[in-house]
Amino acid sequence: MSAIAGVIRFGGESIAPQVLHKILGLMQHRSPDGSQTWENPTAAIGHGMLQTTSSSLHETLPLETDRYVITTDVRLDNRQELFDLLGLSNGTTDSNLILAAYQRWGITSPSYLLGDFVYAIWDKQEQRLFCARDHMGTKQLYYVWKNKTCLFASEVQALLPFINPEIDDRRMAQLLLRMYTEKTHTFYKDILRLAPAHTLQISENGLATQSYWELSIDKVHYKEDQQYVERFRELFIEAVRCRLDGNGPIGSYLSGGLDSTSVTCTAQKLLIKDLPVFSATFPSVPTSDEREYLNKVLEQGGYISHIIEADKISPLADMEKMLFHTSSPGIAPNLFMTWNLLALAKKQGIRVMLTGHDGDSVVSHGFGYLGELACQGDWQAFVAYCDQLEQHFDSYGNVKAAFFRNYGIPCLRHLSQSKRPLHLLRQLNQVHQFIKVPRRKLFFEYMIRPNLPAFARGLRYKLGIAKPPRKFDPIISPIFANQNAFVQIAQEISDSQQLIESEQQNHYWMLTSALAVVGSEINDTAAAAFGIEQRHPFFDKRLIEFCVALPPRMKIHEGWTRWILRAAMEGTVPKAIQWRGGKSNLGTSFDEAMWKFEQERMTQAINQLEASSRYYDRNGLQELFNRKELRHSEALWQFIVIDIWLNMLLINKSTHHIFPIG
Repeated sequence: MSAIAGVIRFGGESIAPQVLHKILGLMQHRSPDGSQTWENPTAAIGHGMLQTTSSSLHETLPLETDRYVITTDVRLDNRQELFDLLGLSNGTTDSNLILAAYQRWGITSPSYLLGDFVYAIWDKQEQRLFCARDHMGTKQLYYVWKNKTCLFASEVQALLPFINPEIDDRRMAQLLLRMYTEKTHTFYKDILRLAPAHTLQISENGLATQSYWELSIDKVHYKEDQQYVERFRELFIEAVRCRLDGNGPIGSYLSGGLDSTSVTCTAQKLLIKDLPVFSATFPSVPTSDEREYLNKVLEQGGYISHIIEADKISPLADMEKMLFHTSSPGIAPNLFMTWNLLALAKKQGIRVMLTGHDGDSVVSHGFGYLGELACQGDWQAFVAYCDQLEQHFDSYGNVKAAFFRNYGIPCLRHLSQSKRPLHLLRQLNQVHQFIKVPRRKLFFEYMIRPNLPAFARGLRYKLGIAKPPRKFDPIISPIFANQNAFVQIAQEISDSQQLIESEQQNHYWMLTSALAVVGSEINDTAAAAFGIEQRHPFFDKRLIEFCVALPPRMKIHEGWTRWILRAAMEGTVPKAIQWRGGKSNLGTSFDEAMWKFEQERMTQAINQLEASSRYYDRNGLQELFNRKELRHSEALWQFIVIDIWLNMLLINKSTHHIFPIG
């Protein structure tokens, strides 16, 4: 990932010349091939080069014309289409294509682009900045807008010297409640992100953002099921092929799961040469270890295998470095594995890494169809699907109970509020018949309890007949939990938990959630720390639109989830992986490693609770720690991460002076 940066100042005062250099200097890891700037008193535009495509070898950025200055971080997939539309030669660079598209189509131009991109165009004549981010947010852009001054950069940490780093409590509340509800806010009040598929325009009159694309929920129809499979295969191969344009060796993550294996095996076939693959194993934790499946891929030949033993690494290893680069405590628990794989890849000279990132969401397991059946009142079919799933996926445990809890109960709760008692009664009888839940329990839970007056519910709690619902996790500070930011976010999360009425609705929600944005950004920032660009074939816009439009039977079929991907990979991935039920539990290794490596650190952080005392309750943490239960490892890990991050901020604040812009 290259770095882009800029400072735009309206109102007469000139920009201090060292400001842009300070921003770019903090992103040196993104700029192994050099950095350059373009500056005048009103605007300063910068670029840090990481050459990862054949086009980038011929680019010098920022690029200036008579009217415009452009800086980009880009890999375009529809170059030939743009050549034809714009009447340009095949040798035109990606940045020139973007600028030509902007000159032709203006603010709608990003909708004509396909690929991963973020860019900024300064219009010298109109004194206006235009920025755009790709459809899925693979590339990122953060900005500050204050006192008629805009600063933007590829990373949050590059903007921190220019603000008072005041924490956004709404964002912290989302992290503690494990649900992101916003796509534009960061953990700092003064720093915002440009949302995926959005443009940003800034002039002396102010700032405006606008969406240029929304994921549609159309449906695709073919006469034969095999036609869906063939079309998926075509799109998937093209998504991988587009991401093989590289300057230097390309690597691929290989976990032994269906997503990374599909990407890796497809890439190897297209490259027709040995492909470096990077894997994590867990020799001491069999339930997390994937070597059985990794070896099935390696036995096919055509790979150069690089392996780390992740069970020998603490989940908190290098945490300070990771937090410096991400400037965010909202990182994934398993980022330590990716971090170490990236370090290994860098030693091998890798500049581009292929991933199976978020293949689950793109293809979809199809579980939303169970919600669809429940809403239709077809409990017999609901149970039949559960029985089929149980044959292939032993990792789901009690399948009927799990899916009834996640997809059946929300439907019954919705019916209990619909004022249709006879219809509800018929549904409850079917649930009793097919799922074997006692009639008395169903009748009380969905017909009597919703109609109890508030005083009666309170009386049941006082008499000990029922337990009152817990308002928040006991390790969260009760003071913070009662503040407006936390209460508002908790309510927003509750309001957002809509009834899943169809698989397509559920699929759409997974792909457009704020969590999907955060996950992509963390991946990007971690890779950039090692001068590596990650590419996600599953995030291809064409593939995503096709998958969302599929009928449910292409996603969940005869007890197999993600059926279309399995069928499309026939002859490409080993059958043991193609028709594998479930996946290894990486959480087991994580839990064991936390207690193996970090007990002393947990004890010290709880005893010396200061920086994070605003968000955590010492007694609640101590009680959780004293239980020594593996299932609480992630909650304690998150506490330590937040505590380290806050202490890093406190140290920076003690020596921090806001860097002068003017």
